[in-house]
Amino acid sequence: WVIELRETGEVVGNISVVEVMEKIEAGEIGYCMGQAWWGKGIMPEALTAVIDYLLKEVGLNRVAACHAVENPKSGRVMDKAGMKLDGVLRQAGKNNQGICDEVWHSIIKSDITK
Repeated sequence: WVIELRETGEVVGNISVVEVMEKIEAGEIGYCMGQAWWGKGIMPEALTAVIDYLLKEVGLNRVAACHAVENPKSGRVMDKAGMKLDGVLRQAGKNNQGICDEVWHSIIKSDITK
């Protein structure tokens, strides 16, 4: 999905389901946004909306996302959306800086129905 500013319709980022694991009713989310819009609450709002859609409408049981250990602000977005820290997978990802450690967060359906 495209993320756009409510006031102007300007596109500022995107968020998507990058993998679906039907066998375990789970999905992985990826997102990015232009740096000029960081820290304005836009991405936590978008992530929360997508999580709600996937858990309540699509029927997934688990939604996960990860970020490079060097990007803790992305983890803060996940925290604000209600995701919980799962742990760190060492040298499990690759970004524009090379192979990196990934920090994984997830939320499950029962987390939002409590």
